[in-house]
Amino acid sequence: MRSFLHRALTRGRRSLAVTLAAVLALGALGLAAPGVTAAPANPCPAAVPVSQIKAGMTGSGLTVSQGTAPQPFTVKVIGLLNDGIAPGLDMIIVETDSPALTAAGGIWAGMSGSPVYAADGRIIGAVAYGLDGPSKIGGLTPAEEMLKVLAFPPAAGQAKQPARVALPKALQDAITRTGAATAAEASGGMRRLKLPLGISGLNQQHFDKITTVLSKSRLNAVPYRASAAPAAPASPAEIVPGGNFAAALSYGDVTLAGVGTTTVVCNGTALAFGHPLTFSGKTTLSAHPADALFVQPDPLFGPFKVANPGGVAGTLDQDRLAAIRAKLGAGPVPIPVDATVSAAGTGLTRTGTTRVNRDEDLPGLAATHLLADMDRVVQKIGEGTSVVTWTVTGRRADGRTFTYTRGNRFASQFDISFESIFEMVDKLSILQVQPFEDIRFTSVKASASATEQYRQYRIDKVLQKVGPNRYVAVGASRPVRGRAGGVIQIRILLASFKNRTPGVTLDVAYKVPADKRGSFGSLDVVGGLSSFDDSLSCIFDPTACADNGGVHNVDQILAKLRAQLRNDQLTATLTLEPAPGRPNRRSVTKATRNLSLVVAGRRSIPVVIAA
Repeated sequence: MRSFLHRALTRGRRSLAVTLAAVLALGALGLAAPGVTAAPANPCPAAVPVSQIKAGMTGSGLTVSQGTAPQPFTVKVIGLLNDGIAPGLDMIIVETDSPALTAAGGIWAGMSGSPVYAADGRIIGAVAYGLDGPSKIGGLTPAEEMLKVLAFPPAAGQAKQPARVALPKALQDAITRTGAATAAEASGGMRRLKLPLGISGLNQQHFDKITTVLSKSRLNAVPYRASAAPAAPASPAEIVPGGNFAAALSYGDVTLAGVGTTTVVCNGTALAFGHPLTFSGKTTLSAHPADALFVQPDPLFGPFKVANPGGVAGTLDQDRLAAIRAKLGAGPVPIPVDATVSAAGTGLTRTGTTRVNRDEDLPGLAATHLLADMDRVVQKIGEGTSVVTWTVTGRRADGRTFTYTRGNRFASQFDISFESIFEMVDKLSILQVQPFEDIRFTSVKASASATEQYRQYRIDKVLQKVGPNRYVAVGASRPVRGRAGGVIQIRILLASFKNRTPGVTLDVAYKVPADKRGSFGSLDVVGGLSSFDDSLSCIFDPTACADNGGVHNVDQILAKLRAQLRNDQLTATLTLEPAPGRPNRRSVTKATRNLSLVVAGRRSIPVVIAA
C-alpha cells in the first residue's frame, strides 16, 4: 500500500484522558489485578474440533484487563454460525462473564485472541468478534483453524476478511434469551473486534489528525495515546496465553502498535488476535509484550483496553484470516529514522529515533517521526517557518546502494510543524511506488529548525528595462519586446508578507540569439512554492500520462527529484520559438535565484522579437 497514513477519520470518540478517581473506581469494580492466575499447563494445547462444539458447552478463558497477569472468565457456547468467518470457517457464538467484563460493560477491544478452553484443557478458540456496542456476547475463531497458521508457508493464501457477519434468526433468538443482548443488538450481527492502537509521540491536535488518516486504512482500530515501546529486547517468556500481545509497525519515538491477546505459544511461535492486523499475509512486524493500564468503559461504542507496549520479543511473519503469527526471539531488522530538531522560540533541541519495520510504512511513519520531534521542541500549533534537510538511503534490485538528499524551506500561517512533513511523505512515496524495480530503504536521517513567525515572498511585479534607469511593467497585455542579437533586461520585484522583511529586487538579463528575428515566446517567472513537475505525478498513475511523463527508470526518477526547485528558489525562464518559416530551433534560457525565504507566485508573459 502507499502509506496507510495517506487515508482518513475514525468516528469521533471521547477523550482518553481518565481522571485518577475514574481509575480508582475501575479498580474497585474488579479491574485491578486480583492476584496472579496461572496460565494453562500446556501453552500449546490440542484444539477441540469444531464438529465437537455444541450449544450449552461451557469453558473458561484467559485475558488481561490490567497489568500483565491473565485473569479468568467463563464461557458458554450459544451455537455455531456456519461459514460465519469465511467459506468453510465457522464462528462459535458464546456468552462470556467475569467481574472485569461486568465492570467494563462487556467484551472490550483488546480481548482479541483471548483463548477459551474446554474442561479437559483443549483449546476451543479465541475471542475475535462481538456485537455492536457493549455486550458479553462474543464470537470465537475456532482454534482448529488458528493452529493451521503455525504451519503456513510464506505463500499461503487467505480468504476475504468479513467486516460484519449476519446472524440467522435462530441464533438471534438464542442470544436474546440469554439476556446479555437485546433483539436489536442481535439483529445487527457480529463484527470483528477493533484493536486498540497505541500511538506515541504526538501532541493531542496532531494525534487527532493522524487518527483521522487511519480510519480508511486496513487497520480496524481504536487509536489511543500510548507510551513509546523501547528498542531494548524483551524476554519472549513475557508472551503467554491469555496475556497481552502487541504487534508494531514502528517503535521508539513514534510507536504504532495494535494491542490484543496471545492465544497459544507453541515451540517458540505465538498465535494471537484470532483475526488479522493489516491482513497483509506474509509480513515483517515486531512482536511485543504489553502492560495493560485499564479497560476504558464506553457505553456507546464499546469498551477498549489501554496498554503500553514493551520491548521487542519476536518477529510477526504472518498476518492471516484466523490469526497473526510471531516467531519469538529476535525482532525484524528495522529501518532507523533519526531526526534532530531545534526551535528558536523555545531554545530546545531534540534528537530522536523511530524504528520502522516495513518499507511500505516508511513514508508516512518517517514523516510522523519528524512531526513528533517538532512537536516536542516547537511546542505550539501556529504560524512559522522552518528549514528541513533529510537523507534517505536504500538498496536497489541489483544490490547497488542509493542516496537521496532533499533540503527545503517551509512557511505556514496555521501549523508550521505539520506543513514541514508533507514533502518527505511525497518524495519517499514516489521512490516506494515507482514501477521499475524493487528497492529497499535502509535509513532516513533528518534535521530541522523552526522559527515562530510566518515570512514569505510573493512575486509582486515584473518589469522590463526600456532606457537608462527606466522600467515598465510587463504582463499578459504588455509583452516583453526585444531584438535579435540584443539583450533583454528584466527586473523582478518580490514583496514580503505584511512587510515583515524588506522586499527584494532581482535583475536578470537575456542575450537574444541573432537568428531569432521575428520569433515569439514567453517569459515564465515561478516561485518555488508554486512550481510543480507533472512527470513525477505520473508515477502514482502511469495511465494518466503518455510515456510515463518521460520517466523510465529509477535513475531518471532520482535525477528529477534532485533537480526539483526548492521553495526558496525562483526561476525566470525565457523561451523563444522559431520564427515562422525559419528552421532554427527553440531556445531556452533559465535563470535561478536562491532566496532567504519561501517565494510564491508565477507569471507567464508573452515575448515578441522584432522582425
